Amino acid sequence: MVPKTTVYCYITGNFANWEQPQKEMTFVTEDEDGKYYTYTVPNVDAQLLQFKFASGPSWAYEQTQSTNFYYLDNGGANNEVNVVCTGFKAIYDPVNVGDITVNITSYPVGTDSIYLMGSFGSGWGLDNAIPAVKNEDGTFTAVIQNVADVEFKCWNRKDWDYEECQADGSNLPENRKAKFKDTSVVNITVARWKKMVAGVESIKLDNAMTIVDQKITVSGVQSAVNIYNINGQLLQSFKGKGDFSSRVLPLGVYILQVDNERVKVIVE
Repeated sequence: MVPKTTVYCYITGNFANWEQPQKEMTFVTEDEDGKYYTYTVPNVDAQLLQFKFASGPSWAYEQTQSTNFYYLDNGGANNEVNVVCTGFKAIYDPVNVGDITVNITSYPVGTDSIYLMGSFGSGWGLDNAIPAVKNEDGTFTAVIQNVADVEFKCWNRKDWDYEECQADGSNLPENRKAKFKDTSVVNITVARWKKMVAGVESIKLDNAMTIVDQKITVSGVQSAVNIYNINGQLLQSFKGKGDFSSRVLPLGVYILQVDNERVKVIVE
């Protein structure tokens, strides 16, 4: 038995190698206590059977009971088992399911790629990462398909070390969240990456640039100069024409943006 609010019921378990709950159960009946569904597991040793329920075809809809169900504890005659599922993390309803478009409208300078990882697909994992496409206006867009509720974060690479973080380098307070029934388009800003691979090595700087005494000097500036650390955090900014000289910088790698050009520089 499952709660009366259940629209669909799915099952998974050791008989399915604990894959996402994709096996839909058959509705039987309902009463004042709840709804009843059935499913026949073929070719399995009933004494070893373990399983869980979900209200939809994803772990996002799995039962709230943390422990698995066992035939050994609940089995009856003719290899039948009757159990009670008291609730689900979310109720799947096709009316509230669709594609959510995520637009990354602002991100650290030097970012050349963005990936989304989250509760979609078979869950948090590098293999399920969704690559965002860079648009002509410089923004990135990724589409999370066929979800109702989703949690996610952004990465600069398909590598856990390249996770997004807050501007001060600390973790995001929680995962990003979206619900299809609330909005199908989400616009977000990435403040910083914990680690970053900047795609600026191949860009040649036209202006004359020197580094002396841990200061960067640029000649012939036309509009602006920005200096970022390797994580894309702005350290110093200048607007105007002429020559620019930075303050003394700690030893390390920086991204120097002069007018509309960028280059990676090393202060050593």
